[in-house]
Amino acid sequence: MNSSTSPVLQPVSSAHSQPWVEPGVTLPARQRDRQQVVLHHLSHQALSGIALEQLFALTAQAIAQVMPHTTVSVWKLLSDGCTFQEVTQTSPHQSLRTISTRTDPQLALVFNRSRSLIITPHQNPELLVCCTAETQYSRHYPISIPGQTLGLLSVCSPEPEPFAQTEHLFLQSVTHLLATAIERQRSAALLKVQTQILEAVAAGADLYQILESLCLLLEAQTPGALCSILLVDSQQNCLRAGAAPNIPPEFAAGVDGLFIREGGGSCGTAACRGEAVFVADIATDPLWRDYRDFALSHNIRACWSKPFLSQTGEVLGTFALSHQVSCEPTAYHLQILDTATHLVSIAVENHRNTSQLQHQALYDPLTGLPNRVLFVQQLEQQCQQSDSDGCALLFLDVDHFKLVNDSLGHTVGDQLLVAFADRLQGCMRTGDCFARLSGDEFAMLLKGIATTQQAQAVGHCIQRNLEQPLVLAGQEVFVSVSIGIVQVNDQGQQPAELLRDADTAMYQAKAQERGSIVVFSPQMHTQAHQRLQLAHDLRQALDQMAQGQSAPFMLHYQPIVQLATGAIAGFEALIRWQHPDQGWISPDQFIPVAEETGLIVPLGRWVLHQACAQWRQWQADGAGHKLGMMSVNVSSRQFIQLDFLDLIRQVLTETGIPPHYLKLEITETMLMETSRYITQMLTELRALGVRLSLDDFGTGYSSLSYLHEFPVQTLKIDRSFVSRLSTAHNPIVHSMIALAGGLGMDAIAEGIETREQLQVLRQLGCEYGQGYYFSRPVAATEALTLLMGS
Repeated sequence: MNSSTSPVLQPVSSAHSQPWVEPGVTLPARQRDRQQVVLHHLSHQALSGIALEQLFALTAQAIAQVMPHTTVSVWKLLSDGCTFQEVTQTSPHQSLRTISTRTDPQLALVFNRSRSLIITPHQNPELLVCCTAETQYSRHYPISIPGQTLGLLSVCSPEPEPFAQTEHLFLQSVTHLLATAIERQRSAALLKVQTQILEAVAAGADLYQILESLCLLLEAQTPGALCSILLVDSQQNCLRAGAAPNIPPEFAAGVDGLFIREGGGSCGTAACRGEAVFVADIATDPLWRDYRDFALSHNIRACWSKPFLSQTGEVLGTFALSHQVSCEPTAYHLQILDTATHLVSIAVENHRNTSQLQHQALYDPLTGLPNRVLFVQQLEQQCQQSDSDGCALLFLDVDHFKLVNDSLGHTVGDQLLVAFADRLQGCMRTGDCFARLSGDEFAMLLKGIATTQQAQAVGHCIQRNLEQPLVLAGQEVFVSVSIGIVQVNDQGQQPAELLRDADTAMYQAKAQERGSIVVFSPQMHTQAHQRLQLAHDLRQALDQMAQGQSAPFMLHYQPIVQLATGAIAGFEALIRWQHPDQGWISPDQFIPVAEETGLIVPLGRWVLHQACAQWRQWQADGAGHKLGMMSVNVSSRQFIQLDFLDLIRQVLTETGIPPHYLKLEITETMLMETSRYITQMLTELRALGVRLSLDDFGTGYSSLSYLHEFPVQTLKIDRSFVSRLSTAHNPIVHSMIALAGGLGMDAIAEGIETREQLQVLRQLGCEYGQGYYFSRPVAATEALTLLMGS
């Protein structure tokens, strides 16, 4: 066999076309060796995730090489359950064909028996279209899983010899392999569909584009089926067209306005009953009596419809699978219907208040100003304009806002922010952008500002506008702002860098007297030297620990609470550092330095061991019946260490914490940046029983398409989303919770600070949360007290 003509089996033959096996080995043994090589190679290809069509072609080629003088075909079963479409075949002179159990009794016999069938010269080869006069001996194997046929493998030959028992067992193994590959790719494809649609919903895509995409994506998974979506018009008590990309246009137009009633076809009846309706034969089913001729005239002969509901149980519309032949649904079709209705319900509910959703996504709900997302978009556009006359970025922070909040209350604090925003609108021109970034931080993008002197003039205008007091709750409150300014002149400047520099200048202003204005200068980057000193001190502290001296670090623990009951479900371990000169240093200061220098590796090892040992100590202190998860943050630097898995095993052994009580928190950015290194590691961690949580979800790459590829059990919704929650519906948080539920994950909301946020999260179905509303991070002894009292 020449390697140039046998690419599938090329890895087992030499570059000089040497025999397959050593001389002297009998033919049957050699044949079995070849078969095993083929099976191994095809298994490898199937696991690699190549497209099914490519896998089918490789399979046909491989069988033809192992079984000379044969013609091999692979057929897929269409959604109607009776039509087989040839996907690939090895005959160079024959085009791809379609066969049906309705017209081919021998094929029906293979389909119904779910086992192989032999065709010999004593039978009429015309009864099975995949046979020819030249290849009268053939064997046909159903590709199937329990209860369902997926396709057909046909091997035809002019001689009966290829169908000895050895070959029969070999071909059976091939069909099992193909069935497994089909089933695996079906599941992966449905997960991908779900991720794509939820991502589109979260991004605020047009509803009808989402519905159209869903139909097309699911039609690709069910060849031969026609998908359609109808939406409830509650005022007219009828169904309106939502999407039907491949339904005959005349038929789609005819059912637009279909009345919701018993006998209203599959969809009208399903919407009326509030349950799925399966019509296998429109020609005879009484539900289609009033529409039968219309449907049959457009070759619609079977229709299975399922309603999709709101969270309150209201029927929102129907999703239907139609066929051009009479047929019954399979388990896979039912899964398709379940997936589709789940996704459509989320999309339609989000669409009910489209303008409100878009406003909430881009505007601050308190002040009505653009939020950080919209502001960064505007800044990016400005940075990309080569013909810009220049602009200035002003970063504003309300002076002593915390004092107002603490003395007059959060309600008055909110009123102050609203009044502040209204007052400064007088300084804005058409085309400028004034945004609330977060808390008491605001930003202005002033276009047509060529010099810093012009920008400072606007800053002084702001200060003058604030000279008159604001009247809040009957009290006069004088307000000032610290302003940092950076000039935007050069094309190619990055928004993140500009915001960073403006923020740096603002902090310089806050360090001066109240109401100061500071223009950014490169000299402000001397702060980098302070970071270097911090890195030196951190390394020294770790060295002292390694030498057996007392650790200057300690762990605090923040409860993770079951929102429905208030019970503590676990703790997140958070490190604190007591610097010998500076006192307690915030993790926000030293963790980024540890990441940059690699010191996060020994530091993270210490945190992991201490947290697990503390869990075990709490158990020894009598809290075993109440103990939940111990969550520990892990960086990408730690994950890519070759001994990380060994470290986890060692910590589990030394501390005695059961693996399923340890949860490692990782970020989505880390997943995307290091996925090629950690996929196997995550899988092995899961095999150990350790649980995984995706931290700060939505703040990194914000792409959903990869989630199903990783064994993550929990999504943690970032505090930046939770902080914007109000009593109004929040589509982004809702979509995140729905995404977690759809993927079988838990959702934990971070940064819960108010009862209102807690109530909204409960209404949205979020199961867990943490934040200052429940408790700040506390020392181990206080954490134990909280646990025992919960």
